[in-house]
Amino acid sequence: MTASNALKKEADPNGKKRRHTRFRSDMNTFAWITMVDGDGKPCGPSKGGIAIDESYEGCSVIMQSAPELRVDESCVVTLGGFKPVPGKIAWIREIEPGVIRLGISMVLPK
Repeated sequence: MTASNALKKEADPNGKKRRHTRFRSDMNTFAWITMVDGDGKPCGPSKGGIAIDESYEGCSVIMQSAPELRVDESCVVTLGGFKPVPGKIAWIREIEPGVIRLGISMVLPK
């Protein structure tokens, strides 16, 4: 990742200031999102999309609309060839009919 890939710290779509610098994902970085239940077990099929940007604590993904994806729901996200990481859907925005962009906050161990 080069300095030209770094994005400025800016407000997220909900108006909060970001804590970490975001970086543009490498071109065609695929993201798998799997919803999980309260025990962390998969519930439903995985959804795939293209990762747009990443940071230490999150990422954003563009994908086809999926009504089962909801804000504050727990998930596991796999970016590119990395290991799956627990996360939570932070926000969802419709880009155009049938296409959404969603933000995922990684749930980091304490």
